[in-house]
Amino acid sequence: MGHISSDFKVGTYTGDGSTSLAITGLGFKPKVVWIWPYSNAAGSKNFKIIKTSSDSGNLAYEEYSGDWKDNAVNSLDEDGFSVDDAGTDIDPNTSGVVYIYIAFG
Repeated sequence: MGHISSDFKVGTYTGDGSTSLAITGLGFKPKVVWIWPYSNAAGSKNFKIIKTSSDSGNLAYEEYSGDWKDNAVNSLDEDGFSVDDAGTDIDPNTSGVVYIYIAFG
């Protein structure tokens, strides 16, 4: 039977609209991050983005469109992850929008 990790964190962050916002303080490097907007506030879309460490490059799956998105989650880092707005207001860093995340290590 495989190892089951006890590294698990649920949290929120507020987007700042930049091309790289670091979400830190998880205490571990996540293998999977699932992100969605808390509400459909102005400028946000109703979507969920899932990023796994096995994804090539910096792709993340967006449930809203059923597509793979470039630059939605820039990286899975030693103590968290980084997200991107990319100027499109659909990635998980729209300025002023609150996002919920679940991270597994």
